[in-house]
Amino acid sequence: MRKIHERRVILARLAEATVIAECIGVAARAPLPTPMQDDAHAVGAKPCLGGHADDRLQDGGKPQGRRETSVFGNLFNSVAHCHVRDRPCARGLLLLGRVPPGGLALGADPGRVGLRGLLRLRRARRPGDPLVPAPLAPVAGNLDRDLRHHAGAYGDDQPCQVYRNKYTFIGRRSSMQDERQQKGLQIARAKRIKKAAGKLWVVPSQSHAGTYVVNVAIGTCTCPDHETRDVKCKHLWAVEYVRHRVLNPDGTKVETEALRVTYTQNWPAYHAAQCAEQEQVQLLLRDLCEQIVQPPHHGRGRPPVLLADVVYAATLKIYSGVSGRRATTEIKECATKGMIEHAPCYNTIFNYLDKPELTPLLTGMIEQSATPLRAVERDFAADSTGFSTSVYRRWYDHKYGREMKEHTWLKAHAMIGVVTNVVTSVIVTPGDAHDAPEFPALVAATARGFEVAEVSADKAYLSHANLAAVEAAGGKPYIPFKSNSTERGSPAWERLFHLFAMNRPEFLAHYHKRSNVEATFSAIKRKFDGSIRSKRYDAQVNEILCKFLCYNLATLVHAMFELGVKPTFAKVA
Repeated sequence: MRKIHERRVILARLAEATVIAECIGVAARAPLPTPMQDDAHAVGAKPCLGGHADDRLQDGGKPQGRRETSVFGNLFNSVAHCHVRDRPCARGLLLLGRVPPGGLALGADPGRVGLRGLLRLRRARRPGDPLVPAPLAPVAGNLDRDLRHHAGAYGDDQPCQVYRNKYTFIGRRSSMQDERQQKGLQIARAKRIKKAAGKLWVVPSQSHAGTYVVNVAIGTCTCPDHETRDVKCKHLWAVEYVRHRVLNPDGTKVETEALRVTYTQNWPAYHAAQCAEQEQVQLLLRDLCEQIVQPPHHGRGRPPVLLADVVYAATLKIYSGVSGRRATTEIKECATKGMIEHAPCYNTIFNYLDKPELTPLLTGMIEQSATPLRAVERDFAADSTGFSTSVYRRWYDHKYGREMKEHTWLKAHAMIGVVTNVVTSVIVTPGDAHDAPEFPALVAATARGFEVAEVSADKAYLSHANLAAVEAAGGKPYIPFKSNSTERGSPAWERLFHLFAMNRPEFLAHYHKRSNVEATFSAIKRKFDGSIRSKRYDAQVNEILCKFLCYNLATLVHAMFELGVKPTFAKVA
């Protein structure tokens, strides 16, 4: 059973290795890629793409400079790129090596590699026999099939670990070291590694809640792996990733200890803002709703409910995260406190949310809720995100002969300030709407309340009109170009293209601010849910706008405690 399991593992991993054959040709006499640092891959033969594979075998078929140290049988595999009649081949695989005990001989004749590439998998007559090249046949694009067919050439007692590496297959010895290196990278990314006294670092364990101490001066770690095997463990690799190590041309190393950027947090102000958020949101929402102008009532009959009370109740319902019926108690408490004149019924809230006339009102309130931070925000970022609904779209698929269905969803296009992540403008569209056409409106709405210095966005917003819209607002756009973009275009296009092409680090330093808009969308969905309860389209749009309004008010509360902002609002028409 163990042998069957290991054979299945080999088959699965060889299937992954088929991507190595997908290589693009380079110069006909280009040197082979540098092997891995493991001595099992040391090759003394000179690189040559034009000769036969057996030209590299000397002294009875044993390549020079190679030592039998790998448990994998010292099989050396290297991807080489070949040319045929001065044209690069689409695929070329050069596999050289000594046959491992009970193992496999792999070989490809680079002089015969065609545009589809060649592969030959052969079993040696005896373990340890040298590779004897033979006339090869084209793979015809089915490398995966051939690898699976010949996978049995590996001995059952020779397990193999194959990694997605462009140049080499790796045996057990080097793969174990690479596994520690990969786990070290995972620790460096996911865990918080702390600097202790001197050259000591405290590294969290990947499997339990404990920690290990790494001494970078002498290269030791207190983990059982390092103490038992005396190898470079994953914790040493993690510290090396956290520390920025630069190798100079003269061989000297320069190390800096601050590769990971951390941001300080004013915890007393944060705690105070969190504790007072609900109360302050209710007060800010009252001040914002007091600026709503009540539309005139025409005709006879009972006057309608105050629009300010309905907007307040609808926004408070979204902030509470419960249904309209369960939110009734909290809305009545706000009416008792004097926040609103009358607590509207939940059906009244639903009816008003379904009115398209409420959409521009809520959009204006979102823009007004961000204006108290105009002194803080000058740089902005734009993007879009989707909100799922509980409504399904159904159709009959003739191909499969059955009814199909999928969730409908809406897309929110927003622009945010990169300092406080406040939403300065937002537009809600159907889910299949494109991003770029909504960008000029977002810039114009932001420019009405803020001084725009720069705007960053991803490639979906790249267009002449969008670059011109940012410059018309007095800002500088930072939008990356696509691979097929050229420098010809408007003056704004040419200026940004030259910056992107000639000074990429400066461009990326500004473009990196765009990540704040992703954090904003994540915060909105985590706090106020990424799905919509409403069924009808207008109600869905207004519900999303209420979520953004609640987020802005919560952001404003934190700015009050952390930045000392005193919010004031203007009239909302």
